[in-house]
This record gives sequence, structure tokens and C-alpha cells, in this order.
Amino acid sequence: MVVRGDEEWVTLDMKLLNWRYMNHKQAVRTSTHVFTIRRLLAERHGNVKDLVICHTAFTQANEMADEMKTLAEYSIKGKRKDEEPLSIIIFYDFRPNNTDALLLASFD
Repeated sequence: MVVRGDEEWVTLDMKLLNWRYMNHKQAVRTSTHVFTIRRLLAERHGNVKDLVICHTAFTQANEMADEMKTLAEYSIKGKRKDEEPLSIIIFYDFRPNNTDALLLASFD
């Protein structure tokens, strides 16, 4: 059991593949589940599909496919909040979900 003051934190340096203008950083606990990171990315980018998240390098071996695992279960270490923060690179990519925009639809 983790005591609230002993929780480890890490700064995720989030890098969208092929478009650096959407890069950002997010401080989270190492007990954060991958599904939470997926939700944060979906909130940032809107309706996404085929979201792939990888740590350290964008390779299949580094893919964080199990949404129920935590960052700690993917061997990502952190430090206490009052210590110098650790940073880890997270690469991600997705396809925008195609939806019909009513504003762009033409009515005849």
C-alpha cells in the first residue's frame, strides 16, 4: 500500500508522432493507468481512434497496449512530488475519427 505522501510522480513528455506542435508535458503519478492517459489525450485532441501509446521509443516492443496497467507496471519510475521531477518521453499517434460535420454539410 502506498502512503499518500510517498507517491511517486513523473512528468510525461508527450510527443505526437510527425507533428511536434501538439507536444506537451503532463505530471502524473506512477500509479496512473494507461486508460487515464488515453482519456487525457482524447480530451486534448477530440474524437480519436486507433490511439497508440509507447514509452521511450515508438516501437511495438514499447507499446503500452494494456490499458489496465499502471505506469509503474510498465517499469516507469518516479520521484516524490517534493523532489526534482523525473521526465519520460511518451510517443503517441492516432487517426482522427471521421464524423460528418453538420456545419460543413450542404443541403440541396
